Amino acid sequence: MTVPAHSTQQSTVPPRERILETARALFYTRGVNNVGIDLIILESGVAKATLYKHFKSKNELVVAHMRTGGTQWLEWLQKRVEHYSATPQGPQGRLIAVWEVLEEWFSQPSFRGCLLTNAVIDLSPIPEHPAWAALLEHKEKVRIYFEELATGARIGQARAISEGWMLLLEGATVLAAQKLTTQAATQARAIAQVLLESQGVSSPRAEPEQPNSMLEHLDFEF
Repeated sequence: MTVPAHSTQQSTVPPRERILETARALFYTRGVNNVGIDLIILESGVAKATLYKHFKSKNELVVAHMRTGGTQWLEWLQKRVEHYSATPQGPQGRLIAVWEVLEEWFSQPSFRGCLLTNAVIDLSPIPEHPAWAALLEHKEKVRIYFEELATGARIGQARAISEGWMLLLEGATVLAAQKLTTQAATQARAIAQVLLESQGVSSPRAEPEQPNSMLEHLDFEF
């Protein structure tokens, strides 16, 4: 995702969405603390009054940016899991396809880790800060999705599997951002297979795509 530039095309996008898209690009690439409201106003092409009409403070904009980004990332994850787990792999293949999707995500040149986690680290907020709530809500939605995949695969310990998937997701994302490599997804997948096998579940491997083909499906980074 590149930082939006002024254009006539931007004027067709509603101001609130334009502000959020600009904030997403700037916050993700530069960090929340390194981006001021004036820069967002300049890059989005809106008036200061317009920005404050939609967002009363920078904190409110950051939280909206987190919630929007989290929703879009989860929708993208679900869509790509279905792609990688196409028949005949069946429901069990969806659980392993998660790691194929992560490898795709990690391979993106502008990947910098989890958008929501990064924002909370930048803010270093107290637990009562709404950014914490946005982060925890997002992580729980992802965990519930993993639990649904495990339930669909008829795994008895679906909750435990979903928690294991979250632990692997969080660790792999941090390592991938630190080392700028997709190896963390491969390692997480291997551990995930062991977890499945401990439940008596086989884990078919999704066919990998070529890097250029993978990147065609990525129109944002989260």
